[in-house]
Amino acid sequence: MPKSLWTGRESNGLIAIGKTENDETIFVEPEHRVDLESHLRLSNKWKKTFLIFTISWNALLVALALTAQRSAIGIALIVLSIFLFTLPFATPQTTQFLGIQKSRLLVRGIAAVIAGIGVWVLLAG
Repeated sequence: MPKSLWTGRESNGLIAIGKTENDETIFVEPEHRVDLESHLRLSNKWKKTFLIFTISWNALLVALALTAQRSAIGIALIVLSIFLFTLPFATPQTTQFLGIQKSRLLVRGIAAVIAGIGVWVLLAG
């Protein structure tokens, strides 16, 4: 039985909308087709930028942590959380396990926690 990429549920009522880079068929519920196609366009458009930003921003956070500049760390965490909330991309394993819909919710929840930590660090510094 095929599994929906959007919801992560198995169903016989799914439709095929294309193939992945690994030549696997992408299935989705008909009512979620537009949402999935929109997410895939967003993902394809921003994936290189997302990867470069995430790696460089985390390197910046490590450098700031070594210098112990708390206010800069707080601001950097808040900016990271805004970025993750705006582009809620999860790992392929998370997406495969939960589906894109729940993965986006999980990433946005983590972004909210990071923002809270950033505000706490900013106020504590």
